[in-house]
Amino acid sequence: MTTTNTATIRQLLAGRILTNIGDSLIYMSVLWYFNTRYQSALFVTAVFVITSGVDALSFLLGPILDRVRVKRVLVGATASQVILALVLVGGMALRLNGSFLGVFLLLFLLLSTISSALIYPTEDKLLPLLASGADLLHVNGLFQMSYQVLDLILNGAVLALLSLLSVQHTLLLAVPVFGVALLVFKLLRLRPASSANVATESYGRSLKVGWQTLAQHPFMLKVLIPFATVNLFYGAADAALPRFARVYLSGQAWGYGALLTGIAVGGLVGALLVQKLTLTGNRLISFAGGCLILGGGCRLLLAVSRQGVVAVFLISMSALFVSMMNINFIAYVQSAFPATVLGRISTINESLISAMIPIGSALGGVMVTHWAVVWPQLIYGGATVLNGLYFLAVIRHTKFE
Repeated sequence: MTTTNTATIRQLLAGRILTNIGDSLIYMSVLWYFNTRYQSALFVTAVFVITSGVDALSFLLGPILDRVRVKRVLVGATASQVILALVLVGGMALRLNGSFLGVFLLLFLLLSTISSALIYPTEDKLLPLLASGADLLHVNGLFQMSYQVLDLILNGAVLALLSLLSVQHTLLLAVPVFGVALLVFKLLRLRPASSANVATESYGRSLKVGWQTLAQHPFMLKVLIPFATVNLFYGAADAALPRFARVYLSGQAWGYGALLTGIAVGGLVGALLVQKLTLTGNRLISFAGGCLILGGGCRLLLAVSRQGVVAVFLISMSALFVSMMNINFIAYVQSAFPATVLGRISTINESLISAMIPIGSALGGVMVTHWAVVWPQLIYGGATVLNGLYFLAVIRHTKFE
């Protein structure tokens, strides 16, 4: 059993927080630059396509994560972020005319997003080497709670900076932030996991082994496909939230802001509560299925009442249960697969689940155009409840070692 390495976990968390801040500085600065300079929906849409597209294709990075030592990946990807931030600032300083600068910035935003896509699953792969059993669940809860806090404040804070500083100066702040993160990662003391078998495999063979390992698990592939379907409807519900807020809360920005705040607070509380649990194996994964049923049920209750505070409360509670489910599921995946293949498993999971969100977002736009605005929320809630019931049914017929 792994002995919990508290000092290294704290270092890793500090590095993760810093990289989150740096990512937000780059993403929001580029998005704001396109929005104010070009005033073109095409460039703004391209930013969203890049971020969602990299998530959907992140499984292609899995073999890299499993054949390179995790510290090298963290240090190399973070160092590349420092360089890319400097290049982005330099690109803006050139003040090139026309769409050339826009394409230039999109290219380097793509490279920056790929670097981030290497850092985050590498950290997820590292956690089961630093903690095990119930401690692993607690550590994941701590990390997720930190992300929820950052989600609450980061985008607003960067927008505030952009109102005070130029885009270039705001973007330049990412350089020292990533620089400190680089130092934190370089100081990590890690016991390297064996990757000998992966290193001798071709890239294609390594990728195939990842899919085969996932398929051989007693139930993982059976629940990932329904999870992806739920994310399709989550994307629809999320895209429909602004219209839902305008109809049932307020036509002002605070209505939509209240829903987003409720979701963030719900996720934060869920991450906090998870740290109090001591679940492993069958109990952990069964609890995740129960959270799906409760989270979807809260959305279904919007059919009864969806006015003001009630709507914010129900959507917040839904986010709480779904957050607990996500953390439980992540902890189970980390403990169910060996470190030598965990990078591929994590990125395959991310790709399968994330690929459906942009499709669902488009579906949500169609739904609110032709149907009542509450329907995307109810369909998402119903799909989540059904998925939770299916999830528990599959688990019930699975033998755990």
